[in-house]
Amino acid sequence: MEAAKVNLFICSHREFFPIREIPTIKILLFAASEDKWDELSCVTFKNPTTALMLSIFGGLIGVDRIYIGDYFWGIVKTITCGGLIIWSVIDNFLIMGATKRNNYDTLFTILNS
Repeated sequence: MEAAKVNLFICSHREFFPIREIPTIKILLFAASEDKWDELSCVTFKNPTTALMLSIFGGLIGVDRIYIGDYFWGIVKTITCGGLIIWSVIDNFLIMGATKRNNYDTLFTILNS
């Protein structure tokens, strides 16, 4: 892929991925074919800040986990009322990292398909 497209993608999506994975993402994007650009342009990555807000205000019912695509854990969290509130409080600290990892996994799947 062209350097301009890679730099544009990195600049506009940096906050959606773990910082330590940015160099790997750059390498994967440079190695990707041009047709992947169209596919990447259509993907909407989950915003970690939105996930945090959902965790703070709806964590007891699992809305945060469902938002990032962890449907199973979202349903379990709903059934257990946020893991008797303990899991909900812990998720307030962990949900942004989980969102970034899920976004990275999505990107990795797209680039390696």
